[in-house]
Amino acid sequence: MDVDERPPNRGPHDRGADGAAIVAIVVGAAIAWWPTRNLPYFWDGAGFVVDAARDMLHSGFTPLIPTHAYFAHPPLFMALVALAWGAFGESREVAHAVVLPFLPIAMLALYALGRRLNGRLLGFAAALAFGVLPPVLCEYGQIYFDLPMAAVTACAILAWTARKPWVAGALFAVAALMKIPAAAVPASLAVMVALSARTRRDWRSYAALAMPFVAIGVWLVYHHAVTGWWLSTGPRSRLVLGGPRAIVDHAAIVGRVCFVAQRRWTLVVAAAAGAVVLHRRGERVWEPRVGMLAGCFAGGFVFIACTNEFLVRYILFIMPPLVLGVLLVLRRAIVRPALFAVAVAAILGAQATAWHPALPRTSEFEVEPNDDLSYRDMIDVGVRAAGYVQRRHARAEIYGGFHERYELGEPWQGYVDQPLDVRPCGVFERHPAAEQLVYIHAYAPEQRVCRQVVEQTGASALRRFESNGKWIEVWRVPALQEAAGE
Repeated sequence: MDVDERPPNRGPHDRGADGAAIVAIVVGAAIAWWPTRNLPYFWDGAGFVVDAARDMLHSGFTPLIPTHAYFAHPPLFMALVALAWGAFGESREVAHAVVLPFLPIAMLALYALGRRLNGRLLGFAAALAFGVLPPVLCEYGQIYFDLPMAAVTACAILAWTARKPWVAGALFAVAALMKIPAAAVPASLAVMVALSARTRRDWRSYAALAMPFVAIGVWLVYHHAVTGWWLSTGPRSRLVLGGPRAIVDHAAIVGRVCFVAQRRWTLVVAAAAGAVVLHRRGERVWEPRVGMLAGCFAGGFVFIACTNEFLVRYILFIMPPLVLGVLLVLRRAIVRPALFAVAVAAILGAQATAWHPALPRTSEFEVEPNDDLSYRDMIDVGVRAAGYVQRRHARAEIYGGFHERYELGEPWQGYVDQPLDVRPCGVFERHPAAEQLVYIHAYAPEQRVCRQVVEQTGASALRRFESNGKWIEVWRVPALQEAAGE
């Protein structure tokens, strides 16, 4: 293949340098993971993955269908969590340990790929640049499948460049069985194979790249046979954006997240600066290695831009080729290793400053999960509020929404020791004999109804819990005799 770059035979010095890089990557990832090892579960990890994995474990994996889902999410990651629980016991420590290997796997794949394409320095820089991205570190502390899917996809791209199409196809299939969008990358590679005069009749490549689509097809047939529906159901059944204008608008949003947000504009600046230097030297900017990486990124970008839903974590599986492609251009432009290292250090520093920004107090509704380390502030206020309610108002009826369901009603999520009586605000009724509390915050659509309950009943605030702009308030509904007395 055009992108194959076979590394030279390695001597003792090379093996030692590779070993040092591997140790640095593994140790760095372990340091990043350590504070998350016992974190309570959060957002979709709590409301979907954890509950689905528990159902799989307790049902004996029959049927092998993730519960609590509007979409036909493949079962592989949930099954891994359930299998780990079956082997080592159900706990948060075990679930977080399942996620632990995936960041070093992604970084090591990038290291090996960068080393193959342009040398050890590029590989190490790409590994670090991916590992410090705020959404990557955010997902590393949660039980969700976007980071694992990105890690396996990066390994598949590495196998593809090493001319191991069957290994690549199998890895792409594994990634797709974690999350279907992973198949966008082999689809891009198939297009590139077809466009190249040298490879367009390489039927082995087409067959290997078809493996993830076969896996998805088998999964969807099985899913439909069990559930009666194919890709999605319920209120979120429309998967594809309607019309070119909607796709263009959505592409602009995805582009801002990929290329601008959280100082990722530094990647754009680096690529542009490298391209200018190469052009002035009379060298081609666009060459097969860059084209392959750009194609892998573009396929996933187009897929995300055309779908009806978008969260920042969705970009993780296309960030490895983007980061490596940018740094490949920059490395070719900056020949001197010391200057290249300085430029990379500036990019890493810019990303690090976006890890855990100081946030103003939330004043409007924010109904998407955080894409930086402030998700830990959300967990912190959730733990403190749940602890307060459990100690002081354990017998109360507690009204809330999505977050309160798993924080107060499911002890395995890590917030309470025993399930409390939590109910949706939409079903609120006055019960004279019961103490009634209402959770108020700005992080779920149902909170609009909760605020109506507070206003209509004349509830009074009991406690407020706040951390770095994230907050929860607990309100008490007055008894009917209290309201009548007023």
